[in-house]
Amino acid sequence: MPGVSRDARFVLPSALYRAEQVRELDRIAIEDNGIPGATLMERAGIAAFEELVGRWPEARRIAVVCGPGNN
Repeated sequence: MPGVSRDARFVLPSALYRAEQVRELDRIAIEDNGIPGATLMERAGIAAFEELVGRWPEARRIAVVCGPGNN
């Protein structure tokens, strides 16, 4: 993906965030940095996929279950 470093995951914290924190980070990215919400979701999906494949490289199937919202 152009403009996104594949090494970005190594500088981001691995801790989980509360929902209100994620909403604020999304707002900042969208409003202050002009990144479309769809782009944020695409990047999140790619990062999640890469993490899953990295953790379970031999897996033939992986189920991802998400709740409502901008998963």
